[in-house]
Amino acid sequence: MKQSPRLFSSEAIIILLSFLLALCGVLTILSGAGTWDSPMEPVVRQLIHLGVALLFLALAHYLPFSWLVSRPAVWVVTGVFWLFLALLGVFGSRINGMQGWYRFGSLSLQPAEIAKGAYLAALCVALTWKERVWRFPLALLIAAIWVTPIILQPDFTTAIIYVAIFAMLLFIAEGKVLHLLALAAMMMVSGSLYIFFHPYAWRRISGFFADGSVGAHWHVMQFELTVSHGGWFGARLGRAVWSNAYLPLAYNDSAYATLTETIGFFGSVIIWILFIILIWQFLKLARRQDLAPVSRLYIEGCALWIALQGLIHVSVNLALLPPTGLTLPFISYGGSSLVGFFLMTGWSLAAARSENDRDFSDGEWV
Repeated sequence: MKQSPRLFSSEAIIILLSFLLALCGVLTILSGAGTWDSPMEPVVRQLIHLGVALLFLALAHYLPFSWLVSRPAVWVVTGVFWLFLALLGVFGSRINGMQGWYRFGSLSLQPAEIAKGAYLAALCVALTWKERVWRFPLALLIAAIWVTPIILQPDFTTAIIYVAIFAMLLFIAEGKVLHLLALAAMMMVSGSLYIFFHPYAWRRISGFFADGSVGAHWHVMQFELTVSHGGWFGARLGRAVWSNAYLPLAYNDSAYATLTETIGFFGSVIIWILFIILIWQFLKLARRQDLAPVSRLYIEGCALWIALQGLIHVSVNLALLPPTGLTLPFISYGGSSLVGFFLMTGWSLAAARSENDRDFSDGEWV
């Protein structure tokens, strides 16, 4: 039975919290845009990005989720997103040694960020397939097909996120330890080969544990100094000196450190609380009794993606992990990341009301 909308429903809270976190991102960009010729330029751009992301959220929200995961729609939709990602090898632009963007004048698009919701849909369909014997090999094939063009960019960190999401969804859907062990072995072998053929990855890892203020360890030191400069209550707007003077990509890869310098430790705790409530609301949606397994798995996957990527970004900015280049969900500068997370959120909200669509049992999943 169709549920009437409520002011404090999980859907409304998710939309509100996502928007509040995006506004915190605008504050972060304003604090860390000192290296721009016009500090207001990235702020205006991010507000435009936010408007576009909200439009994608609305469109995804009202799309029938049963149609999205139906055959052949799921393969057509996800195939288009994958093709957008795969063609980077031919038409992509190389930035900082990675061919992961399309450039259209001053506009840049990063398909790996935008396409994560489609990748999640394909995995959820595979892992809820009626024929259980096909679930693991089909999902493994999908993950391999998606991760390959990301590795070729090369973007090892994003590839890890894609594989980790696959592993977590596999455990939720199947719970077979043997499958996880096989996946872990493949990840170890492929990771070792990647580091062998891409020495910069090893330099990042070794630099993280090195002493001194040169090389890769310099970036780690800037994280520590930036966060400590914020103190308990922050340096306030216009006084985030360390973010603007020394911190690389203060408004993007280093967004959490910049935000912490601006609003301090207590302010960063509020950001943590917002993320925790957001993830809890996603999981609350997934616990609805009348949801089809494919819908429930998609909502859980969205929550896991936000939690995992956010945790890795924060850990890097707190000098607990080597620099990775991952964005902070909803907060870091960039339209691709913002649109990607809002699009995935919209599809999760559509999945939460999928009990009002046609019976999922008519499809090829359960």
